[in-house]
Amino acid sequence: MHKKLTTYTKKLFGDLHSAIISITVLALLSGSGIVYHFYKNLWLSLIDTIQSPTPLWATIVLVSLLGVYVYIRTSRFHSLSNTSKPKYYKYCPDCDAGISAKKPENYCQCGTKYLEKCPSCSKKIIRDSGCVCSFCGHVFEMSSIPVD
Repeated sequence: MHKKLTTYTKKLFGDLHSAIISITVLALLSGSGIVYHFYKNLWLSLIDTIQSPTPLWATIVLVSLLGVYVYIRTSRFHSLSNTSKPKYYKYCPDCDAGISAKKPENYCQCGTKYLEKCPSCSKKIIRDSGCVCSFCGHVFEMSSIPVD
């Protein structure tokens, strides 16, 4: 009886082992076929999409996105390039114009003396235009220019 049981067990597990291997191989083959079929259909859909004419709305969206991208890139570039401007200015309140504080001129082309500091708070002028002090808000007028 023991010999029969041993033989039967070997045959059962031998067949079971063969069945498991064959089921695994069959699953791998069918799975790879499904994956191949999926990617083949995906590739064909991609080719059809590329070869079809682009709708007008898609063209407008792509051009708009390109415009936004270019705007952002140039605004970043210009904001970084503004660091080369002089930090302090001489300001003419009559012309609403300024020059670099490093320049030797003391009088504007209109004959008005340049302001180098705010008459109210005595801080250096940091803007080349605009008739208001950036620090205290004092309005630069002809009457506030100190006379030498």
